[in-house]
Amino acid sequence: MGKKSLRIETNKVDEQQNQIAHIAYSLWEQRGRPEGSPDVDWFVAETHLHENGATVKRGKNGTPAKS
Repeated sequence: MGKKSLRIETNKVDEQQNQIAHIAYSLWEQRGRPEGSPDVDWFVAETHLHENGATVKRGKNGTPAKS
């Protein structure tokens, strides 16, 4: 794998991580911002992202748009 190819793959991973983080944060807010359970929202966000083709529509503020 060349440097350019590795950079593209890294960018894809970074974008997926950012999308997961945005979804997880939104889920956490919807649950009332409870303490001590970030892994729950992260797992749900990962699952959602992978089941929906790793594409998330974003709202004006960068958070996932509501469907």
